[in-house]
Amino acid sequence: MGYEYRTNGEISIEPPLTWGEISKSPYSDPDRRGLRLEIDEERVDTPDGVLMRRTAELVAASDVYRGDLAADLTKLIQHFPGHTFDGWIDCYGEEPGDIQRVGVVNGQVVCQVARIVWPGGPGYDQQ
Repeated sequence: MGYEYRTNGEISIEPPLTWGEISKSPYSDPDRRGLRLEIDEERVDTPDGVLMRRTAELVAASDVYRGDLAADLTKLIQHFPGHTFDGWIDCYGEEPGDIQRVGVVNGQVVCQVARIVWPGGPGYDQQ
């Protein structure tokens, strides 16, 4: 089964992905486990009639995530060159205190591990 994380948060995409980019990717399935694109639909009036425009401006993770989120996010970003990704996904592990977040800063995926400090202990700033 592997280690599981509960996740919360999303990564924004600029400019939004077009349907041509979305439909050719493995990230478009709404039932996909792991990382997936949040697809928006908009009805557009054209001379040929009403058309449906689909775009994606967000990446989300499954509520329960198994695997290496940082590596998976890096792979997703590399799949869509020419777009800027920004944001954080918080991860809460199975073990007490296992809290981290994975995000994109200046085009690079970073992982930050939370530090829990007891009051009065080293690193505690009493004010």
